[in-house]
Amino acid sequence: MSSRTRSFFVTDRFLRNWRRDPRHKDEPDPERPVVIPPVQRFKEKAHLVICNIIDNDLHISTDRFPLRQVRDLTIDYSTASFTLEATPNWRTGLGELRFDINFALPHGIETSSGSLTQQKLLRINPDHSTGLVVKLAKIWNPGDPPLEVGYRVNNEDHKTIVSYPDSMAYVFQIDKNK
Repeated sequence: MSSRTRSFFVTDRFLRNWRRDPRHKDEPDPERPVVIPPVQRFKEKAHLVICNIIDNDLHISTDRFPLRQVRDLTIDYSTASFTLEATPNWRTGLGELRFDINFALPHGIETSSGSLTQQKLLRINPDHSTGLVVKLAKIWNPGDPPLEVGYRVNNEDHKTIVSYPDSMAYVFQIDKNK
């Protein structure tokens, strides 16, 4: 008997004994393909709530409609980064804020330059902003008490309640640098 045939029998006997051993009941069978479940992080969704507290309309680069009051966007791993600017940008001179979204990073909000490495799921890049600032940046988790945030319409202040029972929310108020 060649060593090749003999090792096959040893391996076969080993596998039969391995399967019968109760210590291995929760382990995958070495002869069957390994099934890797999809990463849970890429199934997550979150809400991005942007409140406008300036008198100008804001415009999101991925959206056709101006942001006059409050915009609630659902974000997930496939959501592209976008910019937010006051319209018309050439007349207001407020510049733009860039929102970078990366679901491979831990939950959180950071404000940093685009030339630095992103460390959190949501980064606000103020490199091209000459007058827009983030006045409030808050993470709302399921189970937290409802959050009341303000926005401005026609020179009047209004409030809205942020509360999502199923997912977290990133809440921002955008203001002018005074």
